[in-house]
Amino acid sequence: MPEALHNGTDSSTRQYDVIVVGLGTAGAIAALAAARQGARVLALERNTYPGGTQSGGGIRGYYGGRPPYGLTAEVEELVSEYAAKHGLGINVEARKFVLERLLLTAGVEIVYAAVVYELLQEESCVRGVRWREASGCHSAIAGVVVDATAEGTLALLAGCKVESGRQSDGLYN
Repeated sequence: MPEALHNGTDSSTRQYDVIVVGLGTAGAIAALAAARQGARVLALERNTYPGGTQSGGGIRGYYGGRPPYGLTAEVEELVSEYAAKHGLGINVEARKFVLERLLLTAGVEIVYAAVVYELLQEESCVRGVRWREASGCHSAIAGVVVDATAEGTLALLAGCKVESGRQSDGLYN
């Protein structure tokens, strides 16, 4: 481990291949794809469920109205099947259950109610994160760290310029 990074971590720092922060629509698919390719994946989510606004807010559909494909289509099909089997009209709870089951089956380690508060960096590269959860503060490092937060939290912590919303009206896409 490089000295600069080692100084910012302790012996309890966990190591992964991929850390995904934000387990919403994009983050859940990123974590699932990485795990299915054999990566050891840690997923940190500030909510208590996966799926973001599609699960917690009941927002249906995808940006640009494009039909789902790839892993997203697989998830949609499984959610529809689960909802139909259990008599669920709106599939908000079905989405939470199906996504979590897929992620855990693929070997993703999920930490809910996790608030990332610091990046572990080596020069200008993000190598890990520190977060707080019910059991206390923790840290992890990985070869790949994915910012799948809705607000660009990791980008902000790294000091990157972040724009919010469309230029035309300032609303989110």
